Amino acid sequence: VKGGYIWLSWTARRDPYSGLVYAVARDVTDFKATQLTLESTLGEYKLLESALQLSPVSVFFIDRHGECTFCQGEVLQVGSSDAVISRGQNIFTQLRSKSDSLQALERVLAGEEQRWLMFWGGRYLEYHARPFHLSPGEVYGAVGVVQDVTAQHCASEQLQSQLTQQAAVAQLGREALGFQNPEVLAQRAAELLVEVLDVDYCSLFELLPNGQTLMLQAGVGWRSGLVGAACVGIRGDSLIGYTLDMDEPVVFEDFPVETRFSGPPMLHNHRVVSGVSLTVGEHDASFGVLGVYSRSRRTFSENDVNFLQSITNVLGAAFARHQAEEWLHLMEQAIASTSTGIVIADTRLPDNPVTYVNPAFEKITGYSAAEVLGHNCRFLQGETTQSEALTELRSALLEGRECNVLLKNYRRDGQVFWNNLYVAPIHDINHSLTHFIGAQNDITDLVQTETALRESERRLDSILSSVEAVIWSIDAKTGRTLYLNPAGEAVYGRPLEEFYRDPHLWLEAIHPEDRGRVAAERELLRQSERLDMEYRITRPSGDVRWLYSRCSLIKDESGQIVRFDCIDTDISEIKEAEEQLRHNAFYDKLTSLPNRSLFIDRLNHTIQRSKRRDGFMFAVLFLD
Repeated sequence: VKGGYIWLSWTARRDPYSGLVYAVARDVTDFKATQLTLESTLGEYKLLESALQLSPVSVFFIDRHGECTFCQGEVLQVGSSDAVISRGQNIFTQLRSKSDSLQALERVLAGEEQRWLMFWGGRYLEYHARPFHLSPGEVYGAVGVVQDVTAQHCASEQLQSQLTQQAAVAQLGREALGFQNPEVLAQRAAELLVEVLDVDYCSLFELLPNGQTLMLQAGVGWRSGLVGAACVGIRGDSLIGYTLDMDEPVVFEDFPVETRFSGPPMLHNHRVVSGVSLTVGEHDASFGVLGVYSRSRRTFSENDVNFLQSITNVLGAAFARHQAEEWLHLMEQAIASTSTGIVIADTRLPDNPVTYVNPAFEKITGYSAAEVLGHNCRFLQGETTQSEALTELRSALLEGRECNVLLKNYRRDGQVFWNNLYVAPIHDINHSLTHFIGAQNDITDLVQTETALRESERRLDSILSSVEAVIWSIDAKTGRTLYLNPAGEAVYGRPLEEFYRDPHLWLEAIHPEDRGRVAAERELLRQSERLDMEYRITRPSGDVRWLYSRCSLIKDESGQIVRFDCIDTDISEIKEAEEQLRHNAFYDKLTSLPNRSLFIDRLNHTIQRSKRRDGFMFAVLFLD
């Protein structure tokens, strides 16, 4: 028709009476076009359906009454027991428990495009739906797509968790830079860990100075009164002891059945199930143990453990720095308060200038720190400073070694003082010499005292050497000779070295007839503290000499006897004179016979004897 084709549908019928055939033709060109279009669409639909089965995205259509008339795609798991949307199901019934998703679909059916996320069947599903219009202003239903974004969501959550953890580490690091109180920093760390890891408990046990006990210094979630008071031991079979022994984090998921260690009662009392425990600080110099715990079973990820490790590193570094600062402050106070002058010189700068002096140095030398800093210490030397001591000092500085010298130095006002100087090198971590530290003590009074003492000893030695009496001192315990003046050699006729060598020679030199008496009297000296006696000694030549000995007992401050000091005088000539006087008194000078005085003396003795003893009789015979 008009150069084209039309489709006709014929209907024919034969008349049985006349044998004629009657036919009617109907133009079905439009119908045929529609049929061809439908066949083509059906093919495309089947192709789309096959493609959707392989696609990670699912498609659905919901009519205005909430009935799912089309649902295709792997994500929706058509026919599965955990399908989110199923063909033939009413979403208002199926999503009754998912109010957020139901409300989103209701808004779509009301004409609004919506996107939302739903957790269903252990998966995170992302929905994107828009209203379907057959005619303007009329919503026939909702068409949408669903995508399983579980992996992306988990990755996003993990990334967000890492970012949160990193931010927490950074925040704690900033706070650690300016902290003054370790307990405050530890408590802040515990609060951050509970917040970021979403755990029930956090604890930081501090190792006490005895090295055997730890105290709960900081914590969150524990019963009132435990933080700052609870203590645990470091038994190897306990969680705390096991953590200290390990050089890595200790992770457990089911504490009640844990076999590696037992826990402190406080963990059992708080129904801890899972947790992580780590050492704070270096393994061989630990500050304590940090732990996070949960009442429900939980798997701590590698990122969680790394986060905890980062926190312990921050705490360990902060505590170590605080400890070092406290120690440095203590050293500064000690150096500042000591009476020893301290001076530090920098060997890396020309001429080894002074970089530090303490107040004692200023007091000893009279120079202020401002006058000294930047200068070499040679300004303390003068014309009379000993060259030998300076040579030794300079050699030690050149060789980088320690030395101890006594220098005659000069104060700022020119006054001489004796400087007992000790110098030692200081090396950095690379063993390079960087400084010298000098410790100086003003021992002027001591030097003057020693000089006076030596002069006094010289005079005393001169006096004792000129004394004819024997002056000696022996140790009360050993009998060893402590001192013997030169007169001992002349009186005893023996070299002084023999007395120093043999502590028994004093007793052996005594005459045998007097030795026992002298030994007994010397023992009595321990009670009387002073003793005078006369006895004889025998020289190696056989000569016998009479000595008068005066001994004193010397005690220390505690009352213990430490030595005996004695003075022995040779009275041999006096004894001879006494004997001669006695002979002259009782014997006749011409005949050497007993005289009347001797007779009267003997008669008086006899009479006294008769009075003491009854029956004693005597007779007197007189011859002319």
